[in-house]
Amino acid sequence: AEENAELKEMFRRSRERILSIIDDALLLTKIDVSGEQFSARPVSLQEVLRRALETTIEFAASRRVELPPLPTDLGLVLGHEELLVRALHALLETAVKFSKEGETVRLAHEDLAGFRTVILEGVGRIIPEPELSRFFEVFSIGEASTPAGDLGLGPAVAYRILSLFGASVSVTNLGSSRIRLTISLEDAGKTPAGLAFKES
Repeated sequence: AEENAELKEMFRRSRERILSIIDDALLLTKIDVSGEQFSARPVSLQEVLRRALETTIEFAASRRVELPPLPTDLGLVLGHEELLVRALHALLETAVKFSKEGETVRLAHEDLAGFRTVILEGVGRIIPEPELSRFFEVFSIGEASTPAGDLGLGPAVAYRILSLFGASVSVTNLGSSRIRLTISLEDAGKTPAGLAFKES
């Protein structure tokens, strides 16, 4: 029956959310207890970003938000490939959540003073000013705290992963309809790349 179908879908979404929170919480604990086991090495930023975009496609489609094309010539950064994929995936999902239907997440990259920077912008919603300073704190952002709804542990997990490798992420509002996530990773190569927004 139609009512049963709606209940099944509600159960499926709730189950996925709970499993995601548990998985993220376990990773946070692992990083806090034995983060030294994740040694940093040169990895391809382009490959990391490609995999992160691929794992975000289904979620973006469910929100009717478009993802940007993959940039090229991104060079090498220091980190652990699997963890960096997870961090960038979490931040891409965050940008999707702050984008309205029909919008496209914006993506840019630049090199500055030994760091390769990835810039993500969600288009359509902003973060309430009181929440900005604690955006990456564990369990600090509740479902009712932002127009994007529940953010889970994604931002906190991304922040902790990046911190492991001397990298960073920050968030700001741009005007009244966009957020910008700025991810800076330590450059492990010497290939220059200028700022270039990629839009469909």
